[in-house]
Amino acid sequence: MSEELLVFPSGVAGKDVELQVIQPDKFMSVAVGETVILRCSLTSLFPVGPVKWVREILGVREDIYSFASKVHSSRVTNVSDTTKRDNLDFSIRICDISPADTGTYYCVKFRMGNVESVEFKSGPGTWVTVSAKPSHPEIFGPTKRVPRGHTVSFTCKSDGFFPRNISLQWFKNRNTLLAFHTIVEQQRESTSYSISSTARVPLTSRDVHSQVICEVNHVFLRGGPPLRAMVNLSEIIRVPPTLEVSQFPTVGNQVNLTCQVKKFYPQNLQLTWLENGNVSRAETASLLLENKDGTFNRTSWLLVNYSAHQKNVAFTCQVKHDGQPALTKSHTLGSNEQPGLERRHVCCPIFQVETRGTSTSPLDRPLDQIPGSHCGTTSLVIPLKMPPLTLGKFPSHSQLKKLDTPNCFH
Repeated sequence: MSEELLVFPSGVAGKDVELQVIQPDKFMSVAVGETVILRCSLTSLFPVGPVKWVREILGVREDIYSFASKVHSSRVTNVSDTTKRDNLDFSIRICDISPADTGTYYCVKFRMGNVESVEFKSGPGTWVTVSAKPSHPEIFGPTKRVPRGHTVSFTCKSDGFFPRNISLQWFKNRNTLLAFHTIVEQQRESTSYSISSTARVPLTSRDVHSQVICEVNHVFLRGGPPLRAMVNLSEIIRVPPTLEVSQFPTVGNQVNLTCQVKKFYPQNLQLTWLENGNVSRAETASLLLENKDGTFNRTSWLLVNYSAHQKNVAFTCQVKHDGQPALTKSHTLGSNEQPGLERRHVCCPIFQVETRGTSTSPLDRPLDQIPGSHCGTTSLVIPLKMPPLTLGKFPSHSQLKKLDTPNCFH
């Protein structure tokens, strides 16, 4: 503006030249919902004209507050009493601030013109940033259980934050996971932002106790702990069981069938014994144990009365786990089998000796010298599996009666 265009009344020119618009705060950072005071003072009231506050964002200015007009937002008020004579304080207060209030604020002195006021001098400006706290992150994953060996995707989301800069990290237990895809975008009809990040996690049978964690860090938190979301893989993973069926003879005409269901998760499991395809009515017992890795083992015993009239009877252990198709394992009792006789393993808490042959007894002979799978003319009758013994000699008949601990011969 050239000096030729400025015409000042007598005694005012000196004051006009000395006029300064003072904004002491160059930068202010506030959080959403807080109140900010923008300070401004003048060194003179001349030239005559109003004082206004304007906000500039991306090169565009808009009026925020005019001390000469009552048309402005109710959130913006003057700090001092501008009706007092010689008042030079033109600070304003903005309440309930939001990300939309971000920008550079200028305190501007105007000069009265013939038609309208003209900007005379502006302060250096105060840059105001408004930080909005990110919402607590949420993790979205599979809605149904996924078998081990598969890879699952998890998505972590947070929104409502400002400014845009934000960090999001994935962890599996204490190990960093690489994000497969992350996007930050401005929300519709809002100045705040949202973030969405996806990570892929391979599932193993050891993941029952594992956790997937999403951590969000933002300037609003001001160096405090990050926001965290966590999901337990126990809510996602399914570890299918393996089955083993074995037979152990007992005393008399009874055979004990054992079904071992190993390393499964979750715990819910239905076990049924079938006899030639029909549900068995024989007596059963079961035991459920939890392994250190969080999976489970279940053992079921079926006590069968063996009859010489039964030939090739098929017993099946059927397992339905977590709503999945049934798994089966079968064992056939042949007509030529003799209950109470174990051909390869001899394990017995109470040994019984049955002499079937001649008077020559093999009991005092080393085990490796006894011919045949029946140990010559003597057989030992056993019920359930017991701890193994060291290979050696058979004890004598009298010694068998005095054993205090279960023993096994192989």
